[in-house]
Amino acid sequence: MPEPKSAARPGRRARGRDAASDALGALRPGDVLRRWPPPGGLSVSHRKGGVRVQGHRRRSSAPRVLDDDEIAEPVTVLARIELPEPYDPRNRTFQRHVASSLRKANVSHQLPKAMASESPGVGSGGRRASALPGAACPDLRRHLDAAAARDRLRRQVDELDRRIGERSSSLGRSFEATEQLLEARGFLDGWSLTERGEVLARVFHESDLLVATAICDGLLDDLSPAELAGVVSTFTYEHRSKEAPPPPWYPSPAVRERSVAIERLARAIADDEERAGLSPTRRPDPTFLPSAHGWAAGGSFAAVLADEDLSGGDFVRNVKVLIDLLRQVAMVAPVPGTRASAGAAAEALLRGVVAASSEVDPGAEGVAAR
Repeated sequence: MPEPKSAARPGRRARGRDAASDALGALRPGDVLRRWPPPGGLSVSHRKGGVRVQGHRRRSSAPRVLDDDEIAEPVTVLARIELPEPYDPRNRTFQRHVASSLRKANVSHQLPKAMASESPGVGSGGRRASALPGAACPDLRRHLDAAAARDRLRRQVDELDRRIGERSSSLGRSFEATEQLLEARGFLDGWSLTERGEVLARVFHESDLLVATAICDGLLDDLSPAELAGVVSTFTYEHRSKEAPPPPWYPSPAVRERSVAIERLARAIADDEERAGLSPTRRPDPTFLPSAHGWAAGGSFAAVLADEDLSGGDFVRNVKVLIDLLRQVAMVAPVPGTRASAGAAAEALLRGVVAASSEVDPGAEGVAAR
């Protein structure tokens, strides 16, 4: 006697759910599915009550959970996408990257994975691969290998596009932040350089914003050549020893006052840069100030290095860097007296072992240690 329709229908639904559960259980993270419109798929977990799939839609980065009782037919795997590392499906950045990869995946022309497998678990309605269209093609394996190579190249191109997009976006944000900072500090007026901006454009130094601001704010004015050499050395010197530097020593109240003002200015600029998301400017370092002042004032090589933890080569190298910045100050400072003092300081420093090392090899370091 035939089974009543009312009894047969639940039986068919149950068998369909069993097939769907088996199909879901065979999935792997990164599989793109046909039966969940629009296509998506991310992670698979086996729960006490059945199989659960967490996935993404093409047009949304928000994940959705799909239980096996939501579908009555097996799913079809259209493709696989590379998942970001580390694997963290709950992370919003991870979810956005998955959604982006899914949107770029050309799933409409992908061959179902069941064509490359004899397992009936994942296929179009549970059919075996041999029953699918195209299974009899003598070049099927070559076509599938070519499709896999194409997919691999597409994933590589998508990854490169993503990296380029992230870097371009980061560069754009950095440019806008720098522009806003320079405009706030009076170096830019829209797209035009102000007088302060003209000074900044001619300073070539890792702390160019700090140096240009100090010049324009008059922190280098009204100093003797030796005093100016000491103050400017705070921009060029960086203490690299593992031991703590000695307490700062200042040859005059004016030098102390300017050094403290420059340190205060450097903190303010660094705070502005950090708020803007930029790398902060290195702080000034007064460790070399006594040596620079003493050498520019005419002190002997032995006397200048007597109490300093510097080799002769390190001293010469630092003096050369200081001379270069002083010559820049001599060209860009708006006050004539400051330009003259900076030029005189550079000339006073270029003597003895410093001048000798420059004559032997302008790029040599450590010549004076002979």
